[in-house]
Amino acid sequence: MIESKIAVIHDSAGKILRVCNGSKEGVELTVQQDGRDHVYVDSYPDMENSYIADGKVVAMPTKPNENCNFNYDTKAWDYDLTGAKREAWTRVKLSREADECSTFTWDSNTFQCDEHSQRKLMLTMQRALIDSSLSVAWTLADNTVKTFSSADYLNIGTAMSTHIDACHVKAKDLRTKINAATTQDELDGITY
Repeated sequence: MIESKIAVIHDSAGKILRVCNGSKEGVELTVQQDGRDHVYVDSYPDMENSYIADGKVVAMPTKPNENCNFNYDTKAWDYDLTGAKREAWTRVKLSREADECSTFTWDSNTFQCDEHSQRKLMLTMQRALIDSSLSVAWTLADNTVKTFSSADYLNIGTAMSTHIDACHVKAKDLRTKINAATTQDELDGITY
């Protein structure tokens, strides 16, 4: 019967770098060739959620939130403000895009503003610039149909552009607040 062994290779701070599992002779040879600190254990450790301290595998404490990194020197979670700011900005951008592509209003009429509707409206605006007598029916966000003139379409396009610009101005303001934040609570308070 071949005796098996498990060795956990770690750095000086206790971070698990690798686990060797196999025959006793093979594992001992690998450990010797590797040359780094190691401990022998009875079962395969959870490499992502454990570290080595005092010659033993120790489970990390519960991660407080996604914006923390484990500090192997202190054996505690450190808050990663840069990562938290990145996450907050991603959240704001997603909300901005959803708002930008939702609806806008002109003259008490609500228009869809998804990318397809934006392109269609831009083409109609171009036609309106060429033909001042243009009159085209448009399906509004509530599925009612209304006919607008060339001048109307130019004003509708301006309203759409103003809506999109307002979404970006709001997001830029929030980006400034994100950059100035110093805690997770401040970042959590920043919503689009």
